Amino acid sequence: MKGYRIVAAMAALGALACGGNAAAAVYTITYSGKVTAGQDYQLYSGVESFFHVNGDLAGYDFTAVFTVDTAKPGAVVHDGPGAQSYTAGYGATSPVAATLTINGYTADFSDYLGQQVEDATTPTHLVISEASNSHHSIDCPVASSCVEVSREDDLYAYVLTDDSAIDGDFRTTPTALSASDITYQNFHFSMYAYSHQYGPTYDFYDFAYAASGVLDIRSVSITGGAPETSGGPAGPGVPEPASWALMILGFLGAGAQFRRRGVRA
Repeated sequence: MKGYRIVAAMAALGALACGGNAAAAVYTITYSGKVTAGQDYQLYSGVESFFHVNGDLAGYDFTAVFTVDTAKPGAVVHDGPGAQSYTAGYGATSPVAATLTINGYTADFSDYLGQQVEDATTPTHLVISEASNSHHSIDCPVASSCVEVSREDDLYAYVLTDDSAIDGDFRTTPTALSASDITYQNFHFSMYAYSHQYGPTYDFYDFAYAASGVLDIRSVSITGGAPETSGGPAGPGVPEPASWALMILGFLGAGAQFRRRGVRA
């Protein structure tokens, strides 16, 4: 319980560092490009891998779509001046959902932890998109005989650009970036799933498969939608870098703690 209280306090402090939500909106960030390195494989036969490649992913096209809904219950939203904003949350009401499509197959990253950061107030503009899943359960209907199911997925994009097209408010202003507009990028994903049965006289996996890779962004499309509802005035000015760090650490810490609690369940 002590660790949980510490994490909860971190998340609360992060929320206090945010300003108010000026207007609720739904918008999407679409990343397209090529997989530069990665694997998609079965650990145990009998089940297709995530993207039905069963091998090297390098060279495949990808499309990743992040959908941000700032009106989701529990979403923490900061509105800064101009095009600076932060939306984050975790659990079933995470305001950031994402999909990754490779080889015609789509994986979902939507229900555990999500964050979307945009900052176009500095010469080098920043975009961060992240969404993840985490499920873990153990069912022991008979003493010492159990079925364990686990799923861990994460999709993370970090992009820097000095293109002036990014100066608008992403939530209401359509924006497009090409590969030449991106000065730095770090985009990767990891996925893992298994079902494990064990007891006094047996121990086997029904299925286990995994995928991971590094993605090279060739284009970014940010489609803003008109605000859905009006709120109060924006909160106080831009958080200092320490406040941004505290906010992000608060959610990552909370997510890690809930994940550990799930494993113990």
